[in-house]
Parts: sequence; C-alpha cells; structure tokens
Amino acid sequence: MKGITFNSVHSSSFGLIYTGSKRPIMPELKDTYVDIPHRDGSILIPDKSAKDITIEVYFLLNKNSVQELYSTARQIGAWLTTNDRAPLIFDDDPNYYYMGKASTNITLEQLADFEEIAEFTVNFRCEPYPFRR
Repeated sequence: MKGITFNSVHSSSFGLIYTGSKRPIMPELKDTYVDIPHRDGSILIPDKSAKDITIEVYFLLNKNSVQELYSTARQIGAWLTTNDRAPLIFDDDPNYYYMGKASTNITLEQLADFEEIAEFTVNFRCEPYPFRR
C-alpha cells in the first residue's frame, strides 16, 4: 500500500489510505518586484534564495465505528505533531526526502453515507528542496 513515512512512522501504521499529493517541482524564489508610479511594469530585484514549499497529502481513514475513527484520528494527530521538521518520504519517490512539519490543523470530513469513513488533508511546510537518501 502506497503512503508516506513521516517522523519515522509509515502512514499504513494507522490504516490510512493514501489518495494522492501535490508536490511542487520547484520552490518560489524570494524575488522582489518594485512598482514605480507612472512607469509600466515593475523593477525586479532578483534573489536566488528560495521560499519553503507546501506539500499537500490526501488520506482516507476507514474504521469499524465512529469511536474507533476518532480514537485513531487522535493518534494520527500525535504522530504529526513535532517541534521541529522531520523527514517526509513518499513511497513512490523513495530516493528523496523532504524536511517538513505539519503546518495546519487537520479536519476530518466524514463522508455523509458512511460515518466511519473520513477524508482529510495534511499540509507539510518543507524546506525548498528535497534531499537525496
């Protein structure tokens, strides 16, 4: 089963179903653009340093009861809570890893007809470039 490893724990440990991700292929640069009154366009002040990237990871969680769903969700929250960035590795790209930190709150969206199934997105704020393993 495809998934991710974050903070040395694989997502399958929680029964998570990895449904996809959005991974930028290049970071945004810290260029500055200055607008001058009465002048067309802007002046570019280039900066070769890069901003952090955000990687979105999508999951489904399917449990036998709503109570089990929320119990597991709390365990997932503990897994994703770190003080510092930790390695983020994708099963479909195992030769590289990102140093990231879960950066937003996570909300379970229960599917209307199936209360014990929920989907959610985890946003990781990562260093601009992946590292080779």
